Amino acid sequence: MKKAVIFDLDGTLIDSLADIGGAVNTVLKNNGYKEHPLEAYKLFTGDGALNLCKRALLGDESKLDKVYQEYRAYYAQHSRVQTKPFDGVVEMLNNLQAHGMQLIVLSNKDDSDVKNIIKYYFSDISFAHLQGRIANLPIKPDPTLGNMALKKLGLHPDVVWYVGDTVTDMKTAHNLGLDSVAVTWGFQTEDMLKTAHPHYFAHSPQELQALLLD
Repeated sequence: MKKAVIFDLDGTLIDSLADIGGAVNTVLKNNGYKEHPLEAYKLFTGDGALNLCKRALLGDESKLDKVYQEYRAYYAQHSRVQTKPFDGVVEMLNNLQAHGMQLIVLSNKDDSDVKNIIKYYFSDISFAHLQGRIANLPIKPDPTLGNMALKKLGLHPDVVWYVGDTVTDMKTAHNLGLDSVAVTWGFQTEDMLKTAHPHYFAHSPQELQALLLD
């Protein structure tokens, strides 16, 4: 059995689409741009806040830096309005922890947002490492931050799972040399995820738990 799991955050552990989309839409509206339906943000997310804002601006980058900075500031204050863990996730994490599995989060969110959200929603769970975006370091699917986490914890890739809900996550797992599990309750469809050739699929936290502990 493996010893650790790296989880993506948005779309994997938490349903954060309403707060992400709401924050971007607020900033777009304040800057004279058209807002998007929340479903559109399923395709905009996953590659960090800068790419999120680029996609929301639909190619008009004349105010990109302004929109990006305003989004980061607004979201930092409104990241826990409608966000919630997906049903069954807290129980799954508790069970994994009870079986001795080390739990890691690797996200393209700002590092401070990752830590604040985990502390708020998962205060009873002891994560071995939490990692979000750090200035001047590449984000997923680049393996840099993931490798930093593995090195810190002394973990060989052979004993670590990677779990996520996007093509970017599956590419990250591949770049880290980890067995990947694509969850289908998140932001991207199963058909989209198939294009990235994950090793396994999980359709519920209960199914995921059984796989990770097998």
